[in-house]
Amino acid sequence: MGRPPPGEVVGDRAVNDFNPATEDPWSNSQQGPTERTAPHDRVAEQSVLGAMMLSARALSEVSDVLSGRDFYEPAHETIFDAARTLAGAGHPVDAITVGDELARTGKLSEVPQGAVYLHELAAVVPSAANAVFYAEIVREKAVHRRMIEFGEKTARAGYQGEGDPSERIEELRAEMEGLLGERTVAVEAIGEGWDAWEATLETPPVYIPTPWHEINDLVGGFEPGGLYVVGARPGGGKSNAGLQIAALLAEHGPVAFSALEMSKDQLRERLAAQRGQIPMSSLKRHDLSTSDKAQLGLARAAVKRLPIFVDDRSGVTVQQVKGFGRGVARKGEIAGVVVDYLQLISSHDSRMAVHEMVGEITRQLKILARELNCPVIVLSQLTRESAQAKGKGGQPSQRPPTLADLSASDKIGHHADVVLMMQRKLEADGEPGDVLEMYVVKNRHGRVGRRQLRWEGRFARVTSQPIGLY
Repeated sequence: MGRPPPGEVVGDRAVNDFNPATEDPWSNSQQGPTERTAPHDRVAEQSVLGAMMLSARALSEVSDVLSGRDFYEPAHETIFDAARTLAGAGHPVDAITVGDELARTGKLSEVPQGAVYLHELAAVVPSAANAVFYAEIVREKAVHRRMIEFGEKTARAGYQGEGDPSERIEELRAEMEGLLGERTVAVEAIGEGWDAWEATLETPPVYIPTPWHEINDLVGGFEPGGLYVVGARPGGGKSNAGLQIAALLAEHGPVAFSALEMSKDQLRERLAAQRGQIPMSSLKRHDLSTSDKAQLGLARAAVKRLPIFVDDRSGVTVQQVKGFGRGVARKGEIAGVVVDYLQLISSHDSRMAVHEMVGEITRQLKILARELNCPVIVLSQLTRESAQAKGKGGQPSQRPPTLADLSASDKIGHHADVVLMMQRKLEADGEPGDVLEMYVVKNRHGRVGRRQLRWEGRFARVTSQPIGLY
């Protein structure tokens, strides 16, 4: 049977009135709703609680798997929370101490049979050694219940029909993916993990180098979970640099590239120029020499090995950017996300001022970096105001870019871990030359400074060929 439109009567009620938790709105049945019991396993819940009161080790292991809300019966949640409170305070946990804690907090009446039930729990558990196995059963049932809740929420969102559908879908998708990934946070003093942290000092930090070793000298490279902003004025080479960064990250794993300004073919054209050292002018005119064609073959082989996944839709929202990143992450351990560029990301919230919107988008991208545990590189427009000034002898000079030059919002720099800004140095005639100055204007974990690189516009790239240091 096909889906009836909203408002059509199914049985004796309108479709909009259905309760997705108790009935199928598309059924031919004329019967009323049937009661359904939510998934749960009472014996597994009892066994978990009994094991916690018999074994300190079982209590610790179970606490890493479950939270109080994973229990179906409210009384079991109350008992679990009381046991966790006692353990957190360093007190012993058994039927007597848990009963005393419940009495002290006025919650013993929430447990059927009171203290007697606590002793029954300690007796019902088959083996405290199997506590984690019982906990996984409880956890699985809890996830099934949340799946039901998620289905109801999705149905309600569809019937309400409010907001932008693509954004709502991404929000729901993120929530759905979190159903299995959710775990409780271990409660421990900061010093408890000191030895494990100290052991990590024996190995080099996890960085993926940037394409330019001069910049690595300042920032170390791209760190998982970090948000990196690369800014330049219009025509300043940020897209070329972003593509170089994506290609380098792709040598370490899948990369999500959100290209809001260029098509996939335009990106292929630039990759061909960068990797094959083929003049952009020849590629644009489709006028390749014999040597160009040979170089194109080399570029083809190199690029086809790169797991760069491109979303070239224009006008996407930050939720769509995040959704695309999550999709790429499912293909393997993601190496990075590149967004070209920040100010082109759309928002459907007309109530928000532009600078607030851009700041919120930046914050969401920082959250994505932490969520996927990979670097997120965001290209950003700098203001169009001229940076030219007259130096000594009337020679053209330039004002170094600052965080205040980030277009549309001062909150971009606030959320970023590292901000890089690119500026081509002016020649004597006032035109941009082949020297590109890269400024590290913010570095949350290290030094700031500037370095000189080489601008190779012919091949659509910035190269790390030292010309000198300031």
